[in-house]
Amino acid sequence: MVSDFAYNATTGIYEPLDSTVNELSNVAYSDYMDLNSTIPGAITLTSTLPGSPTLTADVTVLNSIGVEFYQKVGANYYQLNTGNALKIHNVF
Repeated sequence: MVSDFAYNATTGIYEPLDSTVNELSNVAYSDYMDLNSTIPGAITLTSTLPGSPTLTADVTVLNSIGVEFYQKVGANYYQLNTGNALKIHNVF
């Protein structure tokens, strides 16, 4: 979440209009998926913002989707340093 900002003449800087939710975020992960297998249907992820904040007209929510690539070695997964992607899916 990102709050709208307004100029504060007293401090001489721009400040968030709603500092309690500015930069509030949450991340949800799916299970690991093998690139060589077929993905069965849609993938649904649910991410709930901590504290169940009340959204006002002064706040924008950025919904984004990221893809991270991992290499499986034995039973462990190790994140690769390159090839990851992020897309802003929805802004409301």
